Amino acid sequence: MSLLRILPPAVALLILSLLAAPAGAATLTWPGPAPCAGVLQACVDHASDGDQILIATNTPITTGAGVVDKRLTLRAADGFRPVFRNTIVAAYNNSGFNGAVGLHLHKLHFDSSHVSVSYSGTGTASFEARELQMTATPGKAGIAVTASGGSVTATLYDNRISGGPTPIWSGLLALHATNGATLDVEAFYNRITREPRGDGTGAGIFVNYAGTGTTGTVKLHGNTVRGDFATAGILVAEGAPESPGLTSSFSTRLYNNVVIGVDRQWSHGIRLGVTNGQLDAQLLNNTVTRHYYAVAGGLWSSGATSGTINGSLHNNLLVGQQALSMESAVVAGMTNSHNLVNGGVAGMTMGTGTITAPARLISRIDARPAPDSPAIDAGDNTSLGFGVIFNALPNADADGLGRYKKKTPATAGSAKVDIGAYEYGDFSFSHITSSANTGSGSYITALNHPAIQNQSNANLFVTPRFTGVAAGQPVGSWEFSGVWSLYNKSSLIPMPLGAGYHVFAAGAGGGASRHVTTAGSVTGAYSQLPLADNPDLIVLAMQNYNTGAVSNPHQTGVLYFAFGGPGTWLVGNMDSAQNMPIGVGFSIYAQLPSPNVFRVTATEGNHSGSILRLDHPLLDGNPCAQPVVTRMLIPSDGSNFDLEYRADLGYWRIFDYNGMASGTQFNVLVNPAQAETCGGEIFSDGFE
Repeated sequence: MSLLRILPPAVALLILSLLAAPAGAATLTWPGPAPCAGVLQACVDHASDGDQILIATNTPITTGAGVVDKRLTLRAADGFRPVFRNTIVAAYNNSGFNGAVGLHLHKLHFDSSHVSVSYSGTGTASFEARELQMTATPGKAGIAVTASGGSVTATLYDNRISGGPTPIWSGLLALHATNGATLDVEAFYNRITREPRGDGTGAGIFVNYAGTGTTGTVKLHGNTVRGDFATAGILVAEGAPESPGLTSSFSTRLYNNVVIGVDRQWSHGIRLGVTNGQLDAQLLNNTVTRHYYAVAGGLWSSGATSGTINGSLHNNLLVGQQALSMESAVVAGMTNSHNLVNGGVAGMTMGTGTITAPARLISRIDARPAPDSPAIDAGDNTSLGFGVIFNALPNADADGLGRYKKKTPATAGSAKVDIGAYEYGDFSFSHITSSANTGSGSYITALNHPAIQNQSNANLFVTPRFTGVAAGQPVGSWEFSGVWSLYNKSSLIPMPLGAGYHVFAAGAGGGASRHVTTAGSVTGAYSQLPLADNPDLIVLAMQNYNTGAVSNPHQTGVLYFAFGGPGTWLVGNMDSAQNMPIGVGFSIYAQLPSPNVFRVTATEGNHSGSILRLDHPLLDGNPCAQPVVTRMLIPSDGSNFDLEYRADLGYWRIFDYNGMASGTQFNVLVNPAQAETCGGEIFSDGFE
């Protein structure tokens, strides 16, 4: 087991960056000392292959940058939010240069700007964009990747791109491969929005491979495409309409994507097109609504005659005038099962598990299933399970939360996947103590929320929120006669009236479990959890009296520990001098990171004194969001903490009542089903 897993976070990150960088790679800061004292381009030109440039300014950048014939990383410096305005960031190779080219962009903002990267050599190129927030240049793709030679990889993760109409055969996220290139793409959890609506031309995500020998795999997972895209919300096409002889063969994997239109006549949600080549397509657990054609597949050029689409269509939720519009001869090699289709079907005979009952979604613009949706627990576990494994995809839904949950904790049988991109079963709510739910002088407050009533197997994760009343003391959960309550783990401390709490009730399955400390699991202040040996897991822990009724009146947290051998996850007392008793019960939630389930570390840029800022698109400017956190263990620190929203600053923060050391870490979960709708985030897209 790697020693990196137990090193302080800053040290581990430094070592990993050095290992990943080419020999002699340096980190530069712009603006900074010469040659990085002037415009950004001068710093880029000076940087050597493999260098990293930290952008340390909040002043809008209007000159852009071009990376030529080398590999560079541009990222926001700690504590800064750089904005490119009315400009372009580009990377490419000069004619005749066949070496490696790369551009990695991290946590940058773009205002009426765009990113364009291309490669035409015979070598390799790597492009990466993570956590970009972008309003695209009018008429341009926000991010365009073009491979016309060599082998190119692109990773596009958790970017938010909005923009007006693009050219008809382009999109706000545009991926092109030609001239025998190999282009492999992973585009996960991007949010694409048409704003303003305009005439609707172009696509949200545009994928096109053309030319003999052109190949690769495009994986689209967990993306959300909203608005008026006349070409298609997502278009995946083989060949060129103007040159049908330029055939190619490639693969696409569309899993857990959400495409919501505006009811435009003849619009396409997901569109698959071929000329005279081959497309291997897997469409699983997508949700498409408010498009005339939810999913369409066939020839897309007047000169096309022999193109074929093979693959599978499973667990999709499709609502449209034509839910499926396929050319039967073209898609003869596609199988299908367990789809929910509301609308006409052409060119395909629907298979086992097809549902035609009304989808019953939350609303016209919130495509999550309502409690009475027939999509819940109606999918095929095997299709999704094998697809995720064989294609190395995240085992999470479009919200970035766990799959395979029961409708309620009381639902009989094993957990089943839902049809569509969203998994039903998680709930978030806020609780304020009052005389109606908390007895005078009592250390217990009743939650009385319908989502958890009479659900004795529920697993709750709670974080105090500062409302003007301090309530950072450690609490646990307890159920009696169908009613869940919170209790101060020290019964000598009354529950204060007016105190606030965020509650996340995790769906049964999907990463939720229970743990009871035993003589075999406990060492000192810690108890070993039966979780996978993976330090990247995001783990939440909450004391659950019903699971184990032994008192443990201390703040608890979680820890991953490894030293020269297999690693393990532990739950333990923050004050390491306090041994963990035998028989203490916990609710546990664990999953791999996603944009909405992540770990935050206190650094010089986000933390000062007792305060750690939470920087997240669903939290910033959203006072009604309800994040929950679990502290990563720092021995001998058993202090109380809570969450607070600062309206004057527009962000959430964690406040430690005893001061917070640099390097302190918290695991954070933001439930988009709650955070998007409470703050009107869905309605702010401008397409409605």
